[in-house]
Amino acid sequence: MPCSRSAQIPTSPSKNAKKSVFLTALNFASRAQKPTQTVVCTVIPNMETPNNPRFPAVEAVLGVAHPIHSCNVRVRHRDHYHPFVVFFTYSPSAQHLNGSFPAALPWRGEVLVMKVGVRSYVTGLRGSLDRILAEEAALKFVAEACARTLIARGRRVDLPTNI
Repeated sequence: MPCSRSAQIPTSPSKNAKKSVFLTALNFASRAQKPTQTVVCTVIPNMETPNNPRFPAVEAVLGVAHPIHSCNVRVRHRDHYHPFVVFFTYSPSAQHLNGSFPAALPWRGEVLVMKVGVRSYVTGLRGSLDRILAEEAALKFVAEACARTLIARGRRVDLPTNI
C-alpha cells in the first residue's frame, strides 16, 4: 500500500517556511485506553495556497515505524458538515489492538485527527464540540476501515481516503 504522506513532504521547509505553530489534535495512541489531546508542530509556508499548504509534522506524534496515511472525513452536526483529516498508521501484524476504540472495532494502528480549516489545510481543535466531532470522525473512519479489512480477508486492503 503506497504511503500518502511521502508526496506531501516539502522539499525545503527552512527556505519555504514562514513559521511553525503548534495546533491541537486528538491522538488515539495504540496503547492508550482513551484519546488524548496533543499538539502537532505545523509548518506554515510564506505563501499558503492549495498547492503549498500547511504541513503538520504528524510523524512526531505517530512515529516513523509504519507508513502514515491520511483520510478526509466529514462529520454532520445539525445542518452543517465539519471536515477533518485523519492521519493513521495501519499494521495488520501488530499483536495488540488499539485500546482507544471499542472492542467491536479491531483497529491495529494509531490515529491522529485534525480539523480542516476554511482557508487553510489544518487548524487546531478549539473546544469541546470540536473534540466530540473529532472523536466521531475517528470512529467513522475506523468503522469503515475495519469493514474493509474484514472484507479483504488477507488480501491487499484499500483503506479509505475520503469518507
